[in-house]
Amino acid sequence: MIPDSYTPTSRPLFFRIPFHILLPSSA
Repeated sequence: MIPDSYTPTSRPLFFRIPFHILLPSSA
């Protein structure tokens, strides 16, 4: 899904997108 080449800053950003979709009730 997320290559190791990606920076550590890009990793949390990518997770932030799916997190919002997984927890729409929390939004």
